[in-house]
Amino acid sequence: MIQKLEAILFDMDGVLVDSEPVYLDFFRTFFARNGKQADPERLKKTVGASHKKTWQLLAEMWSPDCEPEKLCELYRKTCADLVLSYQRAAVPGLRQTLGLLQQKGLRLYIVSASALPSIQRMIAETGVQPYITDVVSGESVRRSKPDPDAYLQAMRLAQTDAEHCIAVEDSRYGFQAARAAGLHTAGVRSRLDPQAQAAADWPISSITELPGLLVRQKLIK
Repeated sequence: MIQKLEAILFDMDGVLVDSEPVYLDFFRTFFARNGKQADPERLKKTVGASHKKTWQLLAEMWSPDCEPEKLCELYRKTCADLVLSYQRAAVPGLRQTLGLLQQKGLRLYIVSASALPSIQRMIAETGVQPYITDVVSGESVRRSKPDPDAYLQAMRLAQTDAEHCIAVEDSRYGFQAARAAGLHTAGVRSRLDPQAQAAADWPISSITELPGLLVRQKLIK
Protein backbone atom coordinates (compact mmCIF):
# COMPACT_ATOMS: atom_id res chain seq x y z
CA MET A 1 0.00 0.00 0.00
CA ILE A 2 1.36 3.40 -0.99
CA GLN A 3 1.11 5.80 1.96
CA LYS A 4 2.23 9.10 0.43
CA LEU A 5 3.80 9.21 -3.01
CA GLU A 6 7.18 10.94 -2.96
CA ALA A 7 9.13 9.57 -5.92
CA ILE A 8 8.66 7.92 -9.30
CA LEU A 9 11.31 5.51 -10.55
CA PHE A 10 11.35 5.35 -14.35
CA ASP A 11 12.86 2.70 -16.54
CA MET A 12 14.39 4.34 -19.62
CA ASP A 13 14.20 2.22 -22.79
CA GLY A 14 10.60 1.61 -23.78
CA VAL A 15 9.28 4.03 -21.17
CA LEU A 16 10.94 7.42 -21.69
CA VAL A 17 12.27 6.68 -25.17
CA ASP A 18 10.93 4.27 -27.80
CA SER A 19 14.39 2.85 -28.37
CA GLU A 20 13.96 -0.91 -28.14
CA PRO A 21 12.78 -1.54 -31.75
CA VAL A 22 15.77 0.50 -32.95
CA TYR A 23 18.20 -1.60 -30.92
CA LEU A 24 16.74 -4.78 -32.37
CA ASP A 25 17.14 -3.37 -35.88
CA PHE A 26 20.78 -2.60 -35.06
CA PHE A 27 21.38 -6.17 -33.88
CA ARG A 28 19.73 -7.63 -36.98
CA THR A 29 21.93 -5.41 -39.15
CA PHE A 30 25.02 -6.50 -37.19
CA PHE A 31 24.23 -10.17 -37.77
CA ALA A 32 23.49 -9.59 -41.47
CA ARG A 33 26.73 -7.68 -42.06
CA ASN A 34 28.60 -10.68 -40.74
CA GLY A 35 26.71 -13.26 -42.78
CA LYS A 36 24.44 -14.43 -39.98
CA GLN A 37 20.75 -14.28 -39.18
CA ALA A 38 19.34 -13.43 -35.76
CA ASP A 39 16.44 -15.49 -34.48
CA PRO A 40 13.52 -13.03 -33.99
CA GLU A 41 12.12 -14.65 -30.85
CA ARG A 42 15.49 -15.07 -29.15
CA LEU A 43 16.34 -11.51 -30.10
CA LYS A 44 13.30 -10.22 -28.20
CA LYS A 45 14.77 -11.66 -25.01
CA THR A 46 17.29 -8.82 -25.05
CA VAL A 47 14.50 -6.29 -24.43
CA GLY A 48 15.02 -4.78 -21.00
CA ALA A 49 18.18 -6.79 -20.38
CA SER A 50 21.41 -5.36 -18.99
CA HIS A 51 24.41 -4.76 -21.25
CA LYS A 52 26.04 -7.95 -19.96
CA LYS A 53 22.93 -10.08 -20.38
CA THR A 54 22.23 -8.68 -23.85
CA TRP A 55 25.65 -9.70 -25.14
CA GLN A 56 25.38 -13.10 -23.50
CA LEU A 57 22.12 -13.69 -25.38
CA LEU A 58 23.57 -12.43 -28.68
CA ALA A 59 26.68 -14.57 -28.27
CA GLU A 60 24.52 -17.67 -27.76
CA MET A 61 22.81 -16.93 -31.09
CA TRP A 62 26.11 -16.21 -32.81
CA SER A 63 27.89 -19.53 -32.15
CA PRO A 64 28.29 -22.07 -29.33
CA ASP A 65 31.80 -20.90 -28.43
CA CYS A 66 31.33 -17.15 -28.94
CA GLU A 67 32.63 -14.88 -26.17
CA PRO A 68 30.24 -11.98 -25.39
CA GLU A 69 33.02 -9.44 -24.86
CA LYS A 70 34.65 -10.20 -28.21
CA LEU A 71 31.28 -10.08 -29.97
CA CYS A 72 30.57 -6.68 -28.45
CA GLU A 73 33.93 -5.43 -29.67
CA LEU A 74 33.18 -6.72 -33.18
CA TYR A 75 29.88 -4.83 -33.07
CA ARG A 76 31.71 -1.61 -32.19
CA LYS A 77 34.10 -2.11 -35.10
CA THR A 78 31.56 -3.07 -37.76
CA CYS A 79 28.52 -1.03 -36.71
CA ALA A 80 29.97 2.28 -35.56
CA ASP A 81 27.60 4.01 -37.97
CA LEU A 82 24.53 2.71 -36.13
CA VAL A 83 23.77 5.44 -33.61
CA LEU A 84 20.44 5.86 -31.87
CA SER A 85 19.00 9.38 -31.82
CA TYR A 86 17.36 9.72 -28.41
CA GLN A 87 15.83 13.00 -29.50
CA ARG A 88 13.89 11.23 -32.26
CA ALA A 89 13.09 8.27 -30.00
CA ALA A 90 11.71 10.40 -27.15
CA VAL A 91 8.12 9.56 -26.23
CA PRO A 92 5.81 12.38 -27.40
CA GLY A 93 4.99 14.63 -24.48
CA LEU A 94 7.98 13.43 -22.44
CA ARG A 95 9.18 16.76 -21.07
CA GLN A 96 5.68 18.08 -20.46
CA THR A 97 4.76 14.95 -18.48
CA LEU A 98 7.92 14.99 -16.36
CA GLY A 99 7.47 18.70 -15.75
CA LEU A 100 3.90 18.20 -14.57
CA LEU A 101 4.93 15.41 -12.19
CA GLN A 102 7.73 17.56 -10.82
CA GLN A 103 5.27 20.41 -10.23
CA LYS A 104 3.26 18.00 -8.07
CA GLY A 105 6.26 17.77 -5.75
CA LEU A 106 7.47 14.36 -6.92
CA ARG A 107 11.12 13.45 -7.30
CA LEU A 108 11.90 11.64 -10.53
CA TYR A 109 14.61 9.00 -10.94
CA ILE A 110 15.82 6.96 -13.90
CA VAL A 111 16.48 3.33 -13.00
CA SER A 112 17.81 1.57 -16.09
CA ALA A 113 19.77 -1.54 -17.00
CA SER A 114 21.56 0.57 -19.61
CA ALA A 115 25.11 1.85 -19.16
CA LEU A 116 25.55 5.27 -17.57
CA PRO A 117 26.93 6.97 -20.74
CA SER A 118 23.79 5.94 -22.63
CA ILE A 119 21.53 7.32 -19.90
CA GLN A 120 23.50 10.56 -19.77
CA ARG A 121 23.29 10.95 -23.55
CA MET A 122 19.53 10.33 -23.46
CA ILE A 123 19.10 13.01 -20.79
CA ALA A 124 21.16 15.51 -22.78
CA GLU A 125 19.51 14.83 -26.15
CA THR A 126 15.94 14.91 -24.84
CA GLY A 127 16.41 17.91 -22.56
CA VAL A 128 14.97 16.26 -19.44
CA GLN A 129 17.86 17.17 -17.13
CA PRO A 130 15.82 19.77 -15.16
CA TYR A 131 13.32 17.09 -14.13
CA ILE A 132 15.60 14.19 -13.13
CA THR A 133 16.72 14.00 -9.51
CA ASP A 134 19.22 11.16 -9.96
CA VAL A 135 20.09 8.08 -12.01
CA VAL A 136 20.84 4.42 -11.30
CA SER A 137 22.46 2.54 -14.20
CA GLY A 138 22.90 -1.17 -14.79
CA GLU A 139 26.61 -0.93 -14.07
CA SER A 140 26.19 0.90 -10.76
CA VAL A 141 24.81 -2.18 -8.99
CA ARG A 142 26.21 -5.70 -8.63
CA ARG A 143 23.13 -7.38 -10.09
CA SER A 144 21.02 -5.64 -12.73
CA LYS A 145 17.39 -6.29 -13.56
CA PRO A 146 15.58 -8.69 -13.05
CA ASP A 147 17.25 -8.53 -9.63
CA PRO A 148 15.94 -5.69 -7.44
CA ASP A 149 19.33 -4.07 -6.69
CA ALA A 150 18.85 -1.05 -8.98
CA TYR A 151 15.46 -0.19 -7.49
CA LEU A 152 16.73 -0.69 -3.95
CA GLN A 153 19.63 1.64 -4.75
CA ALA A 154 17.22 4.25 -6.13
CA MET A 155 15.18 4.16 -2.94
CA ARG A 156 18.35 4.61 -0.89
CA LEU A 157 19.23 7.66 -3.00
CA ALA A 158 15.71 8.99 -2.48
CA GLN A 159 15.94 8.23 1.26
CA THR A 160 12.55 6.59 1.13
CA ASP A 161 10.96 3.16 0.76
CA ALA A 162 8.50 1.24 -1.41
CA GLU A 163 5.51 2.71 0.48
CA HIS A 164 6.36 6.11 -0.99
CA CYS A 165 7.39 5.21 -4.56
CA ILE A 166 6.14 3.61 -7.73
CA ALA A 167 8.11 2.19 -10.64
CA VAL A 168 7.23 2.71 -14.30
CA GLU A 169 8.28 -0.22 -16.47
CA ASP A 170 7.58 -2.03 -19.74
CA SER A 171 9.68 -5.23 -19.78
CA ARG A 172 9.49 -8.57 -18.00
CA TYR A 173 12.92 -8.03 -16.44
CA GLY A 174 11.84 -4.64 -15.18
CA PHE A 175 8.56 -5.78 -13.66
CA GLN A 176 10.37 -8.65 -11.92
CA ALA A 177 12.94 -6.24 -10.47
CA ALA A 178 10.33 -3.75 -9.27
CA ARG A 179 8.18 -6.46 -7.72
CA ALA A 180 11.19 -7.97 -5.94
CA ALA A 181 11.93 -4.51 -4.50
CA GLY A 182 8.38 -4.33 -3.13
CA LEU A 183 7.26 -1.61 -5.53
CA HIS A 184 3.90 -1.00 -7.15
CA THR A 185 4.19 -0.56 -10.91
CA ALA A 186 2.62 1.39 -13.72
CA GLY A 187 3.18 -0.63 -16.87
CA VAL A 188 3.69 0.91 -20.30
CA ARG A 189 2.57 -1.45 -23.05
CA SER A 190 5.57 -2.74 -24.99
CA ARG A 191 5.21 -3.06 -28.76
CA LEU A 192 7.72 -5.91 -28.68
CA ASP A 193 6.24 -7.81 -25.73
CA PRO A 194 2.70 -6.61 -24.99
CA GLN A 195 2.03 -9.56 -22.67
CA ALA A 196 4.63 -8.21 -20.22
CA GLN A 197 2.18 -5.49 -19.19
CA ALA A 198 0.05 -8.09 -17.40
CA ALA A 199 2.56 -7.96 -14.53
CA ALA A 200 1.81 -4.27 -13.84
CA ASP A 201 -0.49 -3.02 -11.11
CA TRP A 202 -1.76 -0.28 -13.42
CA PRO A 203 -1.53 -0.58 -17.23
CA ILE A 204 -0.99 2.55 -19.33
CA SER A 205 -0.25 3.01 -23.02
CA SER A 206 2.27 5.83 -22.49
CA ILE A 207 3.77 7.84 -19.63
CA THR A 208 1.58 10.74 -20.74
CA GLU A 209 -1.25 8.83 -19.04
CA LEU A 210 0.67 8.66 -15.76
CA PRO A 211 -0.50 11.96 -14.19
CA GLY A 212 -4.13 11.04 -14.80
CA LEU A 213 -3.58 7.56 -13.37
CA LEU A 214 -2.02 9.00 -10.22
CA VAL A 215 -4.98 11.36 -9.78
CA ARG A 216 -7.46 8.48 -10.18
CA GLN A 217 -5.52 6.42 -7.63
CA LYS A 218 -5.57 9.47 -5.32
CA LEU A 219 -1.78 9.50 -5.15
CA ILE A 220 -1.62 13.14 -6.32
CA LYS A 221 -4.18 15.93 -6.58
